[in-house]
Amino acid sequence: LEGSTLYCKMTPCRTCAMMIINAGIRRVVCEKRYHADADTIELFKEACVELVIMNNEIEKYDKQ
Repeated sequence: LEGSTLYCKMTPCRTCAMMIINAGIRRVVCEKRYHADADTIELFKEACVELVIMNNEIEKYDKQ
């Protein structure tokens, strides 16, 4: 997976972000933002993982 691009519905959570970094993925493209994505954004910056968010809207859930 080294150097690949991951496409997902929303910004990955912190745990998934760490696994993405460890897998060597270098670019993540998301449709929307996850409500708790601050850690992910910081981790990706530190690891030089490009994060592309197509729609800056935060994904909403019932009882969130």
